[in-house]
Amino acid sequence: MKITICSIGECMIEITNVEKELYNYSVAGDTLNFTSYLDQSIFNKFYLTAIGTSDINKGVINFLKKKKINTDLVKKISSKDLILCLYFSKNS
Repeated sequence: MKITICSIGECMIEITNVEKELYNYSVAGDTLNFTSYLDQSIFNKFYLTAIGTSDINKGVINFLKKKKINTDLVKKISSKDLILCLYFSKNS
């Protein structure tokens, strides 16, 4: 029998400058990272959060599904968006 766990928190989009004028984005956040690393053979994983409805927010849903995290508790709010964190290399 699997253990059901629900993490609560915010997720964010990290935008990283890979090279000049080339950027990559990833989904992150302390509680989200914790949940994504849990062994899916042991845990039924749920994540409780709120996100927007833009395309970049849809990427969050895709990330959760890829990591086998249940999205039933993810609230979508059309007037909100995720926090963007920008990281620039010394060469940018």
